[in-house]
Amino acid sequence: MKLLSNQFLVDYLIYSMQVELEQYTTGPHIASRLLYTAENSFDDISDKVVADFGCGCGTLGAAAALLGAKQVIGIDIDSQSLETASMNALDLELDIDLIV
Repeated sequence: MKLLSNQFLVDYLIYSMQVELEQYTTGPHIASRLLYTAENSFDDISDKVVADFGCGCGTLGAAAALLGAKQVIGIDIDSQSLETASMNALDLELDIDLIV
């Protein structure tokens, strides 16, 4: 999973971040701890609907899908981020609904 997370980070940094949108990356360690805690402490991932607001390249949404979320919805106002998230979901053969 570490290699997968690092690839998402690289994909996210391929295009320049837009300061006015307050874009920043969620590092792999924070993302993995967040999802681990959500699933193992609160049972909030598997068989649940998961929404990722400000999804960026889709790291958290993809991980939620891999953990067995019933539905994953990624939401972002940056269409370029959504294009990247869509390509990442396609590459991983994941069903993620993306909304601008």
